Amino acid sequence: MKIPPEFAPKAYGDIAKFCTIEKQEWQGNGSWIGVVVMPAGLQDDFYELINRLTKGNAETRLLK
Repeated sequence: MKIPPEFAPKAYGDIAKFCTIEKQEWQGNGSWIGVVVMPAGLQDDFYELINRLTKGNAETRLLK
């Protein structure tokens, strides 16, 4: 996922509590890119969390 810089610092902490961060990278503009791992049953809750934290401004992609 990619979290915009205005939401990244707070979102990072909440995401880290919710799932396992496998890879991460902070961009020069303050955006945060992360690859996370979680059970499939938590995906809907995770998307709700991300949308709430970023007001719908995050980019997400499902990797299998």
